[in-house]
Amino acid sequence: MNLVQGFMRRVLLCILVSTTLNSNAAPTASQSLASDYLSQWFSYDSSVPIDLTMTTLARDQIGERAELRFLSDDGQAVNGLIAFPSNHSSLKPKLAFALHPMGTNQQFWWSESSALAAQNLTSHLRQKGYIVISLDARLHGERGRQGFGPRELIARAHSDEPRLYIDTIIGSVRDYRLALHWALQEFDPQEVLVMGYSMGAQMSLLLASLEPSVTTVLAMVPPYVESAISPVAPRVHVPAISKAKVLWLAGRDDPYSSKDQTEQTFEQIGSQDKTVVWFDSGHRLPPDFIEVALSFFDSLQDGGSNE
Repeated sequence: MNLVQGFMRRVLLCILVSTTLNSNAAPTASQSLASDYLSQWFSYDSSVPIDLTMTTLARDQIGERAELRFLSDDGQAVNGLIAFPSNHSSLKPKLAFALHPMGTNQQFWWSESSALAAQNLTSHLRQKGYIVISLDARLHGERGRQGFGPRELIARAHSDEPRLYIDTIIGSVRDYRLALHWALQEFDPQEVLVMGYSMGAQMSLLLASLEPSVTTVLAMVPPYVESAISPVAPRVHVPAISKAKVLWLAGRDDPYSSKDQTEQTFEQIGSQDKTVVWFDSGHRLPPDFIEVALSFFDSLQDGGSNE
């Protein structure tokens, strides 16, 4: 670490400690500086067009589906799925991105055997007129590394050498930024929703912080990142979520984010249109979280409140 980097780390630490002590206050210029500095980790050359291919898959009971493939800004191959509503060609669409948890893959959102029945969320969104896109995160699904699984990645996240975990989150968020920018040009959506579970919720908050086009966030049990100067700590970035509607689903006994830690990050979200719903659970939410999420989606359709 050079002298400049060391100085910036000390400055950021002071800023973020101040942020924690004043969590109910509006973001200050210093806090915005910290967020802007750490956001540079997620930057890429947006002038380079994305070369994305779609391969049509079998139509399901709702509408058309296609496989997505493109190269990310650092040359990594990215794969995903795009699923359309039945009437996508007859109206200005809405867009949703679904970000999966650590140790799973994009099929978390589509498989009927998914442990948390998350396919109910993507199906409901499509029935509401959303185009839904999911990707495999780095080191997951088709992009996995032989002999390296989620336990190793989690261990790295809580070790003195978390760089691989940090790189996985940063790279995956950049992949989603590329896919989002492609979709904005391709579909000109009237709304952009991002939702994620666990690691996917963490990345959803980061993505919404970086992309002002995001209008809605559903964050389900995002983990708390201990380091106050980590570029993947949501609490550093969420003050930049200034206008989006946010619903946060949390477990009171979540070992990856205590009640105090969750409230601390939630309070840092810049938008006033935000709600947290608590469940008597740990990191795995009880089955009724699905109904809460579906009601939230319906409130968007009706223009109602998420409270």
